[in-house]
Amino acid sequence: MNKYSVANAIESGTWHECKGKYFEEEISFRLRILAFRRTTIEEIDESLINEVVIEGILWLMSVEVINLCKKPIDAWKLRDTLVLIDEDEYEFEYFSNSDLDQDEDSGLHRFSGWSSNTSLSPKIKAVGAIPFVLPDEENNYYLMIKDGQIQEA
Repeated sequence: MNKYSVANAIESGTWHECKGKYFEEEISFRLRILAFRRTTIEEIDESLINEVVIEGILWLMSVEVINLCKKPIDAWKLRDTLVLIDEDEYEFEYFSNSDLDQDEDSGLHRFSGWSSNTSLSPKIKAVGAIPFVLPDEENNYYLMIKDGQIQEA
C-alpha cells in the first residue's frame, strides 16, 4: 500500500501519477493537491443547510487532474478511486450528496458527474474539489488509490 501525506503534497506542490481501477477499467491520471480545508455546508451553499446531513466534519480537497488515458474518462470514476487514510490506517472515501455535488462555486461539480463537462479529456488539466467527511480530531491524512498505486511524478 503506497500513500502520500496530504500536507506534504500541498506544501511541495508535487504532481502524483496515479493508476487505479474502476471495476475492470484501468484509469491513469496525474493529480496535484492544491488545498485541503475544513468547511461547512453553510460556507458552500446556505440553501443546502437543511438538505444535506453530515455526520462528521466536512473537508474539501481542491485538486488539479490530468487524464493520462488515451481516451476521455468520466470524471466521477477518478473520484471513486481516491481514498484518504489517517495515521491509524482508518479509510475514508469521498462524500457524495446530489445537492452538494452540483455546487459549481466550490468546484464540487467537476468530479461528480453533474458538470456540463462530465468527462476528462486526455492531457487537459481539470480543476475541482472532492469532499470528505472526517472525524472531529487532529490527524494527518494520506492519499491512496483504491486497487492501484500512487507515486511522485
